[in-house]
Amino acid sequence: MTGILIQKHQNPSLCLAILKSMKIWRSQSSKISLIPDSTCNTATLMKSIATDYEKDFHAWTLENAELLRQRRFAEIDVDNIVEELENMGRSERHELVNRFAVLLAHLLKWRFQPERRSNSWRYTIEEQRRRIKRLLDENPSLTSRLETAFENAYGDAILIAAREMDCDKNIFPTTCPFTQKQALKSDYWPD
Repeated sequence: MTGILIQKHQNPSLCLAILKSMKIWRSQSSKISLIPDSTCNTATLMKSIATDYEKDFHAWTLENAELLRQRRFAEIDVDNIVEELENMGRSERHELVNRFAVLLAHLLKWRFQPERRSNSWRYTIEEQRRRIKRLLDENPSLTSRLETAFENAYGDAILIAAREMDCDKNIFPTTCPFTQKQALKSDYWPD
């Protein structure tokens, strides 16, 4: 439960009326607490975020977005917003690794099981190339992480390919047999 803090020497009824007029007060989700403050003679109102980040993430995002739109910066949940922004960046990096893993797994299958090549594999390879290109176009700063993402994805690609081919993972080379440039090149098909 969140609360509104009012200095103990202030009139709670007056403060409540102000809060209601500002649409800050939510009678069922908030409480008023009195706090001592000997350094100030005016009312100090603090409102913590009415929606709990841990209990209703969707409502929390909507509320914080609205607070930002209204430029009510003192009321936003800064710590959790920072955490979410950092998570968004990590999410984009993870997506890049995952896209490379699927792409490399299908390139491995293409190379190591030529008798089973299909349009399904071809289209998956083409799709992953397009999605990686789009991800990089939308997030140009990820370009600096391309090589690391490519290297990290290869281990996952081996496991994906081995599972889908129903074979021993040790049939694949320990280092990627394709360069990053080859993997992303639209007309590259390993033989």
